[in-house]
Order: sequence, then structure tokens, then C-alpha cells
Amino acid sequence: MLSKYRINEIFNASMFYLDDERDFEEYFEELKTRYSEDELKNGYTIISDNKGHGATRIKALPDLGRCTSDKEAMECAKKDGIKIIEDVTFVKHHRAFYLDTPENRTILKSLIQ
Repeated sequence: MLSKYRINEIFNASMFYLDDERDFEEYFEELKTRYSEDELKNGYTIISDNKGHGATRIKALPDLGRCTSDKEAMECAKKDGIKIIEDVTFVKHHRAFYLDTPENRTILKSLIQ
């Protein structure tokens, strides 16, 4: 269950998407179909895609009002107890905030600068 504070953050971030024909309740219901409860609560997601050859990484969900960038999402994730790889630099097109797991370190070995 989302806190009233968190719902208020989402409300403030949603002002751009609302107009006379679309109110917050309708927009919020739409968000609940697009995002998991954890994503709504955290404002970021953990994904695995082509960046980093499939390693898991943090990605901001800016329309949810907590994290407007991947860097902010990484800071939020660290506060939530998620460990991030911070002791290496990755090649340009694969720079991201990867979860610090043995699997990720193996996958990312070839991308270290």
C-alpha cells in the first residue's frame, strides 16, 4: 500500500499529464496498470536489457515523481539497501548503475574501461 506522502509525490509529478478531461484518479489508475506496486513506491525499476549485455541495472521512472534521473534512482536504490557497482568505470555506451552481484560482475567484465 502506498503512503499518502508517496501518492502526493506522484500527484505533483503528474500535473503535466492532467487537464480538464483527465483527472488524477483516472491517471493514477492508469499508472497502477503500467507499474508494479514496488515501482510505484520506489520511483525506479530494476531492468535487464541490451545496455550492459543483460546485466541488471537501476532505471528511473520520472513520471512517478521520486527519481528524475538514473543517478537519482541509484541514490534512492542505495537508501533502499540495494548495492551498486561503483568501483569500476564502464565503456561509454554501457555506463549505467548496475546492481553489485557476482552475476553482473561476470557479465560486465568485458565492458570495464
